[in-house]
Amino acid sequence: MANRVNLTDRKGVQAFDGFVTNTLGWIFREQSIIDLGIDAHIEQVKNGDSTGALIAVQIKTGLSNVKVNKNGDYDYYMSRVHYNYWLSYSIPVIIVLFDPDGKNLYWASVAKRNMLETGKGNYKITIKKDMVCSNNTIVDFEEIITLHKPCSFTDDLPEITDKSELLNYCTELFHQCSESLLKMREHIDKLSKDYDRGSERMQSFIVNNSSGWTKQMAEKEIKIVKNSFTLSVNICRARISNEIPVLINIFIKTITYLEYFLLNIADAIEVDIFKHFTSNSLSGLKESIDFLIKSIDKVVDFFTESEGEYGDFVRSRIQFAKTIKNYQCELINLSRLTHHLINEVCDS
Repeated sequence: MANRVNLTDRKGVQAFDGFVTNTLGWIFREQSIIDLGIDAHIEQVKNGDSTGALIAVQIKTGLSNVKVNKNGDYDYYMSRVHYNYWLSYSIPVIIVLFDPDGKNLYWASVAKRNMLETGKGNYKITIKKDMVCSNNTIVDFEEIITLHKPCSFTDDLPEITDKSELLNYCTELFHQCSESLLKMREHIDKLSKDYDRGSERMQSFIVNNSSGWTKQMAEKEIKIVKNSFTLSVNICRARISNEIPVLINIFIKTITYLEYFLLNIADAIEVDIFKHFTSNSLSGLKESIDFLIKSIDKVVDFFTESEGEYGDFVRSRIQFAKTIKNYQCELINLSRLTHHLINEVCDS
């Protein structure tokens, strides 16, 4: 029995190895030593060169490893040990499910927002039935790498002892956070304007051809509008993907600096001034973050409502929805952290 189980497990490893190597053109490295929940690492390849960017993989073979839920998706249950181990892993982790009967590989990103506590001390992650490994999966994997890649543009905290310089530097950090949030609003606003421009073009087409038009004429116009908006969606998605780690990095540095500032000011009056400044600045940031969270809800609703439109536009829409939801999850975490910081600064 043990040998059959091992052979079955090998089928999943071999199937995913083949997908990574032949379909993605990436590098597959199976773990040679038994590890706690990590079967392999895959390395990104661009233009024929390995990039050093890695994703860790847990591979499960057979639907007996999961429970099919009411939506037809696959729920995989894990212990708290696996939950903590995966979330603390130094590189991003995905779980892959191989169905040897249907020959399909399904996958899910291991992230806190995807892992729910069952109430029995265990956790589950849902692997959706539409998350089948395909040519398009490379976009998702690149997105995962982008979200986890470190940003090197920020240096260590400068050794500033002058109080006015400290305040100026802190002000600049707040400004950079606000600028990053503003960029995201601009990207979303531009996408909305591009959609409106496409709608206006279609309206003009209808008005200018009120005497009648052929199916071929209409299809040509729809294709032009669709391709233009698809390009806008893909550009917006790429910009948002790049902006997420930037915002997180600046925000973390801002938090670190606030603590640094408070530890290096002894004058009680100046501490009170700084608390007032910090509280107001953090409140302003939180308002901007919360506004973006609500804006993203509207964007996601729009893309959900437009599901099925334009046929070949569906893939870009799905990729964009994933990206913007990832960004929203990060914003929600930042909003909670900011709220906590406001209370902490006021109480200190």
